[in-house]
Amino acid sequence: MRYVGYKQVKFIRLVTACICLGFMAAALFKLYYNYSKIESFKKGEEFYNEGRVVDAEEWLMKAKQRTLFEYNEDRLSERLGELKDVTNLKAFMEDLSKNIKKANESKDVEHLIDEYNRYIERYGQESEKGEGTKAVFEEISKNYKIEDNLEKYFAAAKDALKARAENNIKSKEFQNEDFKDTFLKMPAVYYGGEENKKEEVDKLIKDYDYNKIDIIALDKGISAATSEAQNIILSYKKNSRDYKWVIDKMESLWGHEIDKDINALDYNSLYGHYREYESFIGNYLTKSKVLAAVDSQIRDDYNRANKYSDEGNFSEAMTIYKNISQFKDVQPDMNSTQIKWIEKEPLVALNTVFPDKRFIMAQSGVDTWGSTVFALGCDDEGELVLVKVSEDCKYTAASAKIEDYNDNLKSIRTVKELDYNGPSVIVELSSDNREALYIGLAVLDTGFKEIFKLEADSLTIESPEQLLVDNPVGEGEGGQCYYILKDGYYSFDKIKDDFTLINLRDIDNYRGKKIKFFCNVLEYDNFRKEAIGRSGDTYVFLRNFRLNRTGSMYITGVYTEESRIYGEDGPVTIPSVNVLDAE
Repeated sequence: MRYVGYKQVKFIRLVTACICLGFMAAALFKLYYNYSKIESFKKGEEFYNEGRVVDAEEWLMKAKQRTLFEYNEDRLSERLGELKDVTNLKAFMEDLSKNIKKANESKDVEHLIDEYNRYIERYGQESEKGEGTKAVFEEISKNYKIEDNLEKYFAAAKDALKARAENNIKSKEFQNEDFKDTFLKMPAVYYGGEENKKEEVDKLIKDYDYNKIDIIALDKGISAATSEAQNIILSYKKNSRDYKWVIDKMESLWGHEIDKDINALDYNSLYGHYREYESFIGNYLTKSKVLAAVDSQIRDDYNRANKYSDEGNFSEAMTIYKNISQFKDVQPDMNSTQIKWIEKEPLVALNTVFPDKRFIMAQSGVDTWGSTVFALGCDDEGELVLVKVSEDCKYTAASAKIEDYNDNLKSIRTVKELDYNGPSVIVELSSDNREALYIGLAVLDTGFKEIFKLEADSLTIESPEQLLVDNPVGEGEGGQCYYILKDGYYSFDKIKDDFTLINLRDIDNYRGKKIKFFCNVLEYDNFRKEAIGRSGDTYVFLRNFRLNRTGSMYITGVYTEESRIYGEDGPVTIPSVNVLDAE
């Protein structure tokens, strides 16, 4: 026989007690469970009868969920069937609540907007069913705090979008700007209405774009800023947003840019900027202050250049004309100024055509050799250069080497008196034998042609065909000689007579001059070397007469004084000539 110990008995009792308690708990739970279902059903019925369908659905659904105990199941199913729209709305609200919470946590504003739109669409659908259904929707929405949460989440979304805009400005990165469209998509109700939404969103985007243009202009230049301004304007037009500030902003930025060009006298950049801005602003303004300022500057420059040209400050005038030539046709003004400049400073033309030469003498003239103005010069190597300039400032040049040049140039001159197909050029060089070496050059279309070369003490042009040369080297040396044009070259012709051939009756006009006249010698005194001559009614006293005869002859001499002689009628005074030659 087996005995049970005290400890074992104690354990058995404990187990038995636990089992009993378990059965009692189960019994109590069943009683509570059954009671709860019955009470839930009753409350649901009560709310249903009162028309509180949301509360009724809630309590009846609690009863329905207690499936371990059956109580009026047919009635319960019938009621829930009648309240299925409420059940569906609750399911919708529960799903919506989860989604908007998730969108808020992930900062997915687009998703939040989509859920809001779904909420509004469902609200509209339910409202169309009647005021009762609308009220049910609003009650369920309130129970789930849908609108409170949406307001809170959209406020956070706006802050997040603003932060993205601020981050773009700080980082100077503008690739992602979808927040602009998101701002516009956000419900107006969370801005306080459409008008407030437009005002707030417009300001946010304007402030962002304003700073953006400044940053791009500073970092990438005015052209990039203008391109961005164009994109902004197109976007603003699309969204019916006022873009006048963009125009004002670009007027300011371009005004500063163009001022820099003007202050730096960088007219190439000024012209490029002018045209670039003109192509942009012309779409929006009929009169730009910036372009008008440039136009005014160009007018002032043009008037200043004209004034300089009139005053003879040709270099300054030409510089200004060239600066503004892209803006205005100033070629006629430049041509006329250039011509006046060359006329005053022939080296301008000579150095333009022959920049490597060093000219030691230069002169200019106008309307000669088919040119409007010409420049004639000689360089330090003895090369004679002629530059002819036409009315439109086209240059043609000719040159010739002065063979006898040895750093002995005295002068260069053009002479119209030697009309050899136009004026000719006389080059005067120093000479060891005479006062000068004269070289005459005709100017032809093909260049220079030598027409004389001679050494003499002086040279006078008496006619286009004849030169008077004083003391030339060679033939005619010691006297004055005539050189005449023959076969295109001036050569020695004869020695010039040094007297004037006159009629004796005109002798009073030639006192003190060497003259030659024809007379009849009436008588002579061989001892005194005196004679009396007559021509017509005029008598002349001849001193130093050495010819021992009377009769007709030519007398050469100088009329210096009068002599008193006695004739049949008494004393008379007649001209007295110192005879140099009689023949």
